[in-house]
Amino acid sequence: LLQQEVSCNLSGAISGLQKDTLSLQSTTGEMRQEALKAQSFAKELEKDALAMQGRVNTLQQETSETKSVTAGLRQALEELQGTVRELQKGASQSQTHISDLRKEASDAQTHLGDLKKAILEARNSTSELRRDLVKTQSHQTTEVRQEVEKTRSVAQELRKDLTLTFQLEVANVRKEL
Repeated sequence: LLQQEVSCNLSGAISGLQKDTLSLQSTTGEMRQEALKAQSFAKELEKDALAMQGRVNTLQQETSETKSVTAGLRQALEELQGTVRELQKGASQSQTHISDLRKEASDAQTHLGDLKKAILEARNSTSELRRDLVKTQSHQTTEVRQEVEKTRSVAQELRKDLTLTFQLEVANVRKEL
């Protein structure tokens, strides 16, 4: 009986162990499939990681190139800023020069106005001088004519006197001869 009971228990235990073994084998198969899936997933992750590393390397290279370009652009910007400062300085000097030229032009216009006024005054003075000259010439011409007339009269009288004197001398010379 004991043997039978032990046999029964053993049979039940063996049967339970067989069930457990089958269950474990099934679980082991599932675990193997899960492990294969995990390995496949790990390989895909590794491929993705390699691709990401390639992208990171490319990005690092592009970043380095961008830094180089940025440094060149900064240098160009500094040069442009220097040029802008020089242009602003030149513009400021030009504005000062233009301001000076405007002042000189204003002074020249004032001087031109003064010259126009002086020319007008000179024309007026010239007109007055011409009138005075005409008056003086007219007066002098009249005086000269009078003097000429007087001189003619004196010359006629002198001619008469000389003629008379000559005739008297000729008469005296004839008498003496």
